[in-house]
Amino acid sequence: MSDNISFYVAGVPVPEGSTRAFVVKGKPRIVHQGAKSLDAWRQRIATEAQRARPEQWPNDATSSYDVTVSFLLSRPESVKWWKRIRPTVKPDIDKTGRAVLDALTGILWPDDCQVCRLTIEKDYADNHDDPPGAYIEVTEHDNTSPRPLRRSAK
Repeated sequence: MSDNISFYVAGVPVPEGSTRAFVVKGKPRIVHQGAKSLDAWRQRIATEAQRARPEQWPNDATSSYDVTVSFLLSRPESVKWWKRIRPTVKPDIDKTGRAVLDALTGILWPDDCQVCRLTIEKDYADNHDDPPGAYIEVTEHDNTSPRPLRRSAK
C-alpha cells in the first residue's frame, strides 16, 4: 500500500549551500553559505509539508519514499524568453533538491536516506503562469514483505 501527498511551497527556491569549516579559538566551526535564506526556505517547506501530511502518514524506518520536485524560478529581466527557454544557470538542481530533502526530514520521514527515487526539474515560472516556488509530491511505500513460510523437511 502507498500513500501520496502533494503540496506547493511559494517563494524563491534556495539551494543547500556549500559548507565552510574553520577554527575559532581552538574550536571547529562549520558554516553554510546563505544560511539565513536557506533556513527560511526550509521552514516554508516544513510548514507546507505539515499542513499537507494526513494524520495517519507513516513515519517509520520501514518505509521507502519517491519524491518529485518541480522548481519554478523567476526569469531575470535581462533574459528574454526566446534567448533562454529553460534556466541553465544557478541554482544547481542537486543543491535545491538537497535542501528540500533536508527540510522534510523528521516531518515526512525519519531520515532522507529512505528516499529511493528522486525526480527534480527546474523551469521558469513564466512558462507556467505560476509564481516562483516548488511543487513537491511524495509517495510512501511499505518497504516490507510478508515473511516466507518455512517448508517442513520430509
